[in-house]
Amino acid sequence: MLATTASRWVRVPLVILVALAIQTTFFADMQPFDALADIMVLLAITAGAVAGPRDGAVYGFVTGLAYDFVLRTPFGLSALTYALVGYGAGYLQEWVSTARWWRASLVVGAASAVAIAGYAVIGTVFGLKDAVNPHLITVMAVVGVVNAVLAMPALWVQRWALRRPPRTA
Repeated sequence: MLATTASRWVRVPLVILVALAIQTTFFADMQPFDALADIMVLLAITAGAVAGPRDGAVYGFVTGLAYDFVLRTPFGLSALTYALVGYGAGYLQEWVSTARWWRASLVVGAASAVAIAGYAVIGTVFGLKDAVNPHLITVMAVVGVVNAVLAMPALWVQRWALRRPPRTA
């Protein structure tokens, strides 16, 4: 039984580290319309959608914390934002889990765009200059579209990473 529970403790950090590597290499070079796609927020949203508000908040916090180590923004900004996003996405769990694939993708894409706006607003509150600007709409659109396209693979990965071991009597 210990091996089954421990495997979740291995799968989750593995997913976060692989996503961070992809975010900082592949997506850092690919910037359509001068906007950086954000698959780290996709992880927080899909974790909440798969595991519920509490696990989504914890997963979002850890994901944001990992991302904060490579960003030049105030430390903890991503962790705070992604924790809130993961928590909020937990309430979308029923919409995403019972929806057709295209509807789940739209919900994840829209949640991603809202998360980017939330990041900018929270960043402004904590002193990040020019976070809310006209280019923010473009960034929201790019992140929303990219994350909508990647929603189904991300949901599959999160279901694998966050699956709970079967209960024994």
